[in-house]
Amino acid sequence: MSRKTNRFYINHYLMKKNRKEVLESNDFKCAKCGQEAILVHHKDFSIDNHDINNLIPLCASCHTKLHKNRNKIAWDTKMIEVALMHRGLDKKDLASKLDMAQASISIIIRTGNTKNSTMRKIAEFLDYPIEAFISCENDIKKFEKAIKTKRQEKDRLVQVIDERVNELTDNNKRKNMYKIWITKQIREIYKVQSYHFINKEQREEIIPIIREWKPGADLNPNQKPA
Repeated sequence: MSRKTNRFYINHYLMKKNRKEVLESNDFKCAKCGQEAILVHHKDFSIDNHDINNLIPLCASCHTKLHKNRNKIAWDTKMIEVALMHRGLDKKDLASKLDMAQASISIIIRTGNTKNSTMRKIAEFLDYPIEAFISCENDIKKFEKAIKTKRQEKDRLVQVIDERVNELTDNNKRKNMYKIWITKQIREIYKVQSYHFINKEQREEIIPIIREWKPGADLNPNQKPA
C-alpha cells in the first residue's frame, strides 16, 4: 500500500507524514470514485502547502484526470460556424488552413472537444478574439494577456504602414492609394484574404521592408533586387 512521495516537494517529510494520515483516515478510498486511493492531491495545486485540509486521497486515474482538466477551456465551438459565415468562408476553407480533414472540423464543432492550441489557430485564421469562442466567462482571463499582445501586433503593422505613407506624401488621395498598394502586396505575398491574418514572424519580416517602401517597389522579402 505504501508509495513514495515526490522528493521534490518542499518539506518532503511533512508531506510524507500528512499523506499517510490522509490516506489512513479515508480508509484508502478515492474521494472522487471510491476506488483504492494510493495518492493524495493538493487542492490548490501547490507543491508546498501540505496542510491536512489541503490534501485529498485519489486513485491514480482520478488524479491524472484532475490535472489534465486543470487548464482545459470550455469552448463554444458553435461560434466557429457563426464566424465562418461572417467571414464568407466554410468548413473546407478552415480545414485546408489547419491541414485537417473537413470531417474533423465538423466533429470539433459538434462535440466541442479540441485542443486549446487548435482553437487559437482557428481564432487567428478567422481574425476573431479568442474570448469569442470561450463559453465559460471565468476562463477569459487566461487569454486576456495573449489577446492584448495580438492586438498590439496588429496595431503595430497598421501604424508602420501609416507612418510610411505619411512620410511619402501629404496628399490624402495618394496616402489611400499607397495603403491599397501596400496591403494588396502583403495579401498576395502571404496568400491571405486580409493582412491581419499574417502571423507574428511574417509581421517581423515585412515591417522593415514597409519602412523602406516606395511607390512601384516590391515588398516581397524573397524578391532579389535587380
